[in-house]
Amino acid sequence: MLRQRSLEALRLKASRGELYTTVPIGYVRTRDDRVELDPDLRIQSAIRMIFRQLLALGSLRQVLLWCRSEQVTLPAIEYGPFGRTVVWKLPVYNTIHKLATNPIYAGAYVFGRTKTETRVSGGRASKRTTRREAADWPVFLPDHHPGYITWPEYEALQTQRQENAQMQGRMSRGAPRHGTALLAGLLRCRRCGRRLHVAYSGSQGKVRRYACRGAMVNHGTGHCLSFGGLALERAVEDAIFAVVAPGAIDAALAAAEQTQAQQTERQAHAQLALEQLRYEAERARRQYDAVDPANRLVAAELERRWNTALDAVSAQERHLTGLATVSASPAVDVAGLRALAEDLPRVWQDPRSDARLKKRLVRTLIEELLVEVSADESRLQVVVRWAGGQHSALDVRKKRKGQHRFCTSEDVVDLVRALVRVLPDGQIAAVLNRLGYTTGRGNTWTATRVVTLRHTHDLPVFDPTSAARDGWCTLEQAADRLDVSHTVIRSLISGGLLPAEQVIATAPWVIRTTDLMTPVVQDYVAQVHRRRRGPPTHDSAQLSLSPSTT
Repeated sequence: MLRQRSLEALRLKASRGELYTTVPIGYVRTRDDRVELDPDLRIQSAIRMIFRQLLALGSLRQVLLWCRSEQVTLPAIEYGPFGRTVVWKLPVYNTIHKLATNPIYAGAYVFGRTKTETRVSGGRASKRTTRREAADWPVFLPDHHPGYITWPEYEALQTQRQENAQMQGRMSRGAPRHGTALLAGLLRCRRCGRRLHVAYSGSQGKVRRYACRGAMVNHGTGHCLSFGGLALERAVEDAIFAVVAPGAIDAALAAAEQTQAQQTERQAHAQLALEQLRYEAERARRQYDAVDPANRLVAAELERRWNTALDAVSAQERHLTGLATVSASPAVDVAGLRALAEDLPRVWQDPRSDARLKKRLVRTLIEELLVEVSADESRLQVVVRWAGGQHSALDVRKKRKGQHRFCTSEDVVDLVRALVRVLPDGQIAAVLNRLGYTTGRGNTWTATRVVTLRHTHDLPVFDPTSAARDGWCTLEQAADRLDVSHTVIRSLISGGLLPAEQVIATAPWVIRTTDLMTPVVQDYVAQVHRRRRGPPTHDSAQLSLSPSTT
């Protein structure tokens, strides 16, 4: 009875928002059981800076790495023989996690975030503490005290933290990582509803491929679909550019202002730290002045503390000078930013662009992509769910097996297939270069590359003996056989008198030698030869153009 009444009294006090055991860093408890912001401006500045980084970077680990790289120290509470003291040190992951997950920093009073469950197994009772969902909190009092962030910002942080969890259910997208797969975590199979996996291959591990392997891994069945990611990513990028382009300039200017504000904030935080270190140095000096100089055992220790405090002040002044130098750098080039914003695709495709930042931008605009492969395995049918609730459809051509972005054009393959009948590899390479064709990687043609192409597509090598036996020749060779000019052969071909093959309009003609012996071609050539034997006989009725000598 007494225990039940005590617990009920605690619940009633919690329902009024007055039950506290301890308060986290950044807050102090008053004598009338109220919670207020810590009056130390340095502590307030540090906590607000961490929350701004959390909202900007969207990842607890990235904020931790930023603090470590910039040597940003955070306050921590230590309890000793003299009570509660605040120390400054580099954070660990648990420090950032406590700041991001505690609703007190959003100005809310919450009681009962955890619960204790008792289970009996094998005749033995065991207790386990679990966390409740936000909807199950027994006491939730918003706007209970001043907060460092708003409640919507706190909810956005929790949502982002849940999405960053890897392999935590079908609806979790996972945190953006360094991989080049732009759509990782956003693709979902329209056949089974599972999230698609990403696999990397290639000599440098940058070739990405998306596949639905959930049923195969869990149930031993075949995979639903699989496709290369480059074509789909380019289609999604084009859709994003069309959406972002109108506001790209404003976003670039806002980013420049945000960068300048972050530099100013870091400088203000460093200035507060310097003021505190100067106070501690002055305090150490007063302690040293108050001691009897003859008492060297005490005076030596106080002198050492004073020197340590002065060294810390000097180090902080140098750090502040460095930050001031960065802040005093030339102003942001607004014209340059506008030029970059107008050419967003070039900035996006730049190798120096951060893959994680591009993924975060994509996730800001797109909730998920529902993918289906057509029945003939030639098209990708995609439904885009935009963040604003709108939907759009994409129809992307899917490369067939063996096709990739470095494949040689089919026109080139067909042309080489025709030219191997009449030309060796070196001359084929010269013809391809003259026509302006390149390899799949954009290189010019050489005899070695033509050989590689023939081996890849199982094309025969040029053999003069077999060419003569099969009766194939080029336009130049046909002109030599008939003892006429190239123009005559072209006239025969254009007039339909001489059959010939030409893969494309600019490719060389390939002619059968047997067609050169047809009566029609021979009569035409005979007429040409007769016209070459001299001018016709003189006609007395023909007027002369020579001047008269009479």
